[in-house]
Amino acid sequence: NSLDPDLSFDGEGKAMAVWKQYTGTPTYHVWSSRFDGENWESPHAVDVGSYSAEYPRVFSNGEGKFLAVWEQSNGSTWDIWARYYDGSQWGLGERVNAPGYNAYGAQAAFYSAGKAMIVWYEFQGSAYHIMSNRFDEEGKGTEERIDTDSQDGFSPMISSPGKGTAMAVWSQGDGSTDDIWAAAFDGANWTLPEVIDTLDRDGDSPRISCNGGGRAFAIWNQSGTVYSDLWVCQFK
Repeated sequence: NSLDPDLSFDGEGKAMAVWKQYTGTPTYHVWSSRFDGENWESPHAVDVGSYSAEYPRVFSNGEGKFLAVWEQSNGSTWDIWARYYDGSQWGLGERVNAPGYNAYGAQAAFYSAGKAMIVWYEFQGSAYHIMSNRFDEEGKGTEERIDTDSQDGFSPMISSPGKGTAMAVWSQGDGSTDDIWAAAFDGANWTLPEVIDTLDRDGDSPRISCNGGGRAFAIWNQSGTVYSDLWVCQFK
């Protein structure tokens, strides 16, 4: 069985596909194949773990480099792993979260030509929190927490205009409803998070997209009195 495919183009007519594949043991592993502009190359094993790997995603910098991220079991908890493709070969895979906690839902974006930011949510003893780490050809940086709230945070998404900055959005509870939050990465640090929905009703499934001019839109579901609505917030 091959499941959960993802695909990204590099802006030069080439692409990378990733998926999870059953290997004949009781585990799934992450595989990839690169499209060279004419043909698909032979599949390549991306993860190197002994336990199951799930939910692979792949992201492009638009110039031939890719980053794959996925969830990897270590037998007791789930970690976030990443591996960098430099244009000709895959580098070493690395765990990007601190050990000992369950981490899920990895997403990433290249914020400069060769540097990417990964976001995910992670259980830290009393609640799930929104975490991040940088990744480039040299490997991972230092794990950082983005949110500042004590309630559970979920479903982070990230986008970048490709000029050294990025924007993340996620859903986080306030004790009674789930709000949509946002924070910006300025190339060095994350700004303090802000709530961007203004209604006292649940918000979920946020998405964000940036253009090259520095403008970004976030969109999410907001529960209504009868039906759910779609709301949008613009950042400049």
